[in-house]
Amino acid sequence: MKHLATLSEPVAGVTDAAGHIANPNVLVDQLRRLAKLDRAVARAQKGSKNRRRLLGRRARLYGRITKTRLLYLHDLSNSLAGGYDIVAVEDLNVTDMANRKRHLGRALADVALAELARQLAYKTTDHGHRLVTVDRFYPSSKTCSACGTVKAKLPLWERIFTCDDCDLTLDRDVNAARNIATEAKRIVDRHDQHDVAGLRPETQNADRRPHKTNPAHAGLAAVA
Repeated sequence: MKHLATLSEPVAGVTDAAGHIANPNVLVDQLRRLAKLDRAVARAQKGSKNRRRLLGRRARLYGRITKTRLLYLHDLSNSLAGGYDIVAVEDLNVTDMANRKRHLGRALADVALAELARQLAYKTTDHGHRLVTVDRFYPSSKTCSACGTVKAKLPLWERIFTCDDCDLTLDRDVNAARNIATEAKRIVDRHDQHDVAGLRPETQNADRRPHKTNPAHAGLAAVA
């Protein structure tokens, strides 16, 4: 995965000029060290002090990987949940995506999209903001964000979206993020008109945390 996620609009200090959020590749950067430790553990005699020492080193390395990933995700989720009135995400079937290819599964596990969604859920609640989840069957990638035309097919390897009707040419993920933002606005408007609660998923502790927050942008950030 080249990027961790893509926003519907660029955010200074968070994304690049197109709206892409860099993938920290926390696990990938340590794969060589992990492989070296795994080989050393495999050669060590079971029950020996050397093997216990190697197992301890491997456990500490995994711990550092996990902590580094969580810190990165917390910084990102704090920026989004605290910076926007509404944050929209797409309900991806991560398990199915991971099962398709082994290397894709490892990359998905490394970016921890489910953990990012979990953090956004309770942090938007804490800030008094909304998290909107767009259905996974909504054709965000196949729909033109300019004219609304839906393509019949769009292979995963095709990274540039080109509309056959209005000739829009745009990065596939940026196009999808803009469509998610549009769909989220429609969902919010529909729910507000009918005074329906439940846009925000329940959190581990349902009560909002009593602390002051910075004012949010009067807008919407969509994550693809």
